[in-house]
Amino acid sequence: MAVDKISSILAVADWLTRNPSEASNTGPPQTIHTILIAIVKAYDIQGCFQISNAFNSVGLDHVILVKVASTAVVSWLLGLSEHQAVEAISQAWMDGHPLRVYRHEHNAGPRKGWAGEATLIPQQILQEQSVDLDKDIRKITVRTHAAACLIINKSGHLNNAADRDHCMQYILAVALLKGTQPEACDYSDNSPWAVDRRVEDLREKIEIFESAQYTIDYLDEEERSMTSALTVVFGDGSRTKEIAIDYPLGSPKHAGTRKAVDTKVHQNLSLLYSDEAIEQICKVVTSDDETLLCKTF
Repeated sequence: MAVDKISSILAVADWLTRNPSEASNTGPPQTIHTILIAIVKAYDIQGCFQISNAFNSVGLDHVILVKVASTAVVSWLLGLSEHQAVEAISQAWMDGHPLRVYRHEHNAGPRKGWAGEATLIPQQILQEQSVDLDKDIRKITVRTHAAACLIINKSGHLNNAADRDHCMQYILAVALLKGTQPEACDYSDNSPWAVDRRVEDLREKIEIFESAQYTIDYLDEEERSMTSALTVVFGDGSRTKEIAIDYPLGSPKHAGTRKAVDTKVHQNLSLLYSDEAIEQICKVVTSDDETLLCKTF
């Protein structure tokens, strides 16, 4: 889900602390703890709407929910009354909603290029299967859920990083050739993979189709799986056994997710902060000491 919500929360919190005379006495205290609660609230609001509504299936972009969730949480930060909050949220719903055309092939551009890595093909498949890329691969079949088929199943020319990071065929081809999961730099226009003929050859051989059961499990509130199952068929008719991974890296149910998130957080924070500052930030975020979270910002 989009991180735009965090931007709205930080912007309003910053304004409130710079203009304390304008802040409402009925709003929450301006602390890091409040910021974290606001982020959780925003994600809960958007997530609950997305569970019950498939906006993308009718061509609407999910940022409709970013607006609604952001407005609701910012109303709380500002200390608005229930009536004022309802009026503000109503405006968010009435503003009109963008089409998701800019996320799909032939139209994808840098507008969504920062949306992140959409890797659904788990690394375990590459580790558990001895795939010999020197053989003539006839085809690669991937069974997955409906959301993946709709959002990241692309054929034809990929125009930019935004196209590549939302193309399962590209992700899988690079992963097979590279031997590890793709990184953010592998999707850029300057990446050697973006012009590697082997990537395009593999993309053409990848067939992606929906498994009805995987879609059911994806939507099930208890399961919440993101299953992908992969089989490689070689020119001589031999094939690897199908490997299905229910909870790929990134899922809360994957044992390696926490470590991977920690690594990614450190990598991204290092672009702006010193090691000492990163250590302090992580200490506050991971600490059970509520006094650290209740400091004003």
